[in-house]
Amino acid sequence: MNDYDMARENFVNMGEMMMRLIYQMNVGWQEFLGYYTGLNEARKQFDEKFQEQRGIGEETDDPFNSDEEEEKR
Repeated sequence: MNDYDMARENFVNMGEMMMRLIYQMNVGWQEFLGYYTGLNEARKQFDEKFQEQRGIGEETDDPFNSDEEEEKR
């Protein structure tokens, strides 16, 4: 009976250690994702602001006043 108790205690201890390891890995992964998600959002905001200031992606008037028919020729 003594061997059974020692084996059971060892098995329970190993299970607790595995659960703690999995928990620590999940916490670390959540911190990693939170950090890089924040960086990505900050970069997107900077890109949008940059594009808005420079007028990138907006339609502008044609400086040469060319018509579609002239472009087809």
